[in-house]
Amino acid sequence: MPNSYSKKNVLLPMFLDKVGLLFFRVVIRIFRVLPFGVSRQISNFIAFLFNYVIRYRKKVIVSNLKIVFPNLSKTELQKLTKQVYLALADNLTDTLKSFSLPLEEVKKRMTITNPEFLEPYRQRGENIILLGAHYYSWELAVQSTPLFTEYPIYGVYKPLSNPLVGHQLNVFRNRFGSVPIAMNQTLRVIIKNRKTPSVYVFIADQSPSNVKSAHWISFFGKNTGFLQGADKVARTTGYPVLYYTIRRRKRGFYTLTFEELCPNPKEKKEGEITLLFAERLAQNIKEDPAGWLWSHKRWKRQMPKNAKILPSD
Repeated sequence: MPNSYSKKNVLLPMFLDKVGLLFFRVVIRIFRVLPFGVSRQISNFIAFLFNYVIRYRKKVIVSNLKIVFPNLSKTELQKLTKQVYLALADNLTDTLKSFSLPLEEVKKRMTITNPEFLEPYRQRGENIILLGAHYYSWELAVQSTPLFTEYPIYGVYKPLSNPLVGHQLNVFRNRFGSVPIAMNQTLRVIIKNRKTPSVYVFIADQSPSNVKSAHWISFFGKNTGFLQGADKVARTTGYPVLYYTIRRRKRGFYTLTFEELCPNPKEKKEGEITLLFAERLAQNIKEDPAGWLWSHKRWKRQMPKNAKILPSD
């Protein structure tokens, strides 16, 4: 009995993973043949379902919006919520569509306004830590960046619970040369490639699973935990830290812009780079709120009693 029970416990997750992979591949093939106009109508329908029928994480989204924009009227809040759902649906359909787009179409839909910004760093043979957030079509941004620079691009990701879907997703991410690396392998890859100037992209606004090791910052007036990995890697290596902003030109078309965040990380104390990132992200959110991933439970974790709010002496 124990052996039979154990086999069932193993076989069921494996079966579900395979079903998930099959479903993922079918959806990708459907979006491959869909005209853009149809894809956009599907996005409209998904946004409607999310907002009015399924009410997908609506309490989380509205609660988050109220934290950041406490002075919005009821009408303004409803309008912004609708924009958030539409941007969320567009991100979903744009990402699914992006996995089969030809190179030239990808370059039209995600353009970099200042690709020359990276060139001085490359000429000096410097590695770069590049920080971004869950903003508009972030998957397409990481996919397409190698098309605009001679730098090797490495995208740091959090592994999915379904390893088969995760592997297939990484294959798509690598279509134009962006190399996915799991979070727990980041430092090992950086050390291995230290003599080859590269760009390491961190989506740095995720909630940390370990609240004790997180960097705690007052973010929109609330104590908020941030992942400390990029801060630690930058201070350890001394690699300059850049930030990128994604803006929407129109639905399905985006621009990405680089800027310098911290040229000398070794001169910074622990958490100071995280603080710079949080301040820059807050500015982005205020300027263009619809594009952020508001469905993310950003403030669900409580700060430990012995933790300090950064900056601290």
